[in-house]
Amino acid sequence: MDPITNKEDFYYYRAKFYFQRKDFTKAIYEFEKGLRINADSIVILYELAMCYMELGNYQKAIELFQKVKRVAPFSIHAVNSSEILVELNKKFKKVKRSISSKNISNPEF
Repeated sequence: MDPITNKEDFYYYRAKFYFQRKDFTKAIYEFEKGLRINADSIVILYELAMCYMELGNYQKAIELFQKVKRVAPFSIHAVNSSEILVELNKKFKKVKRSISSKNISNPEF
């Protein structure tokens, strides 16, 4: 592991510590601190999206994965984001079909 060289790295490593312990709320807090330093950090954006996905906040995760693709469209993080977005879209379509077939309005996401 490289030495921590700046505050962005510091917040990233702290967030990863919480992420690995499945404390996604604390991880989000630390990742967001890192984004205040560098709003276009694709690594932090990607990891933050993963936190939101783990918590079931798919809308926020989608927004962040899409931003990763805009900021660095040819990065590995963008490729991974694209794959995850495809899977999330499949999930949403399946849920929408289920809701439509049951005539349920205003689902909670």
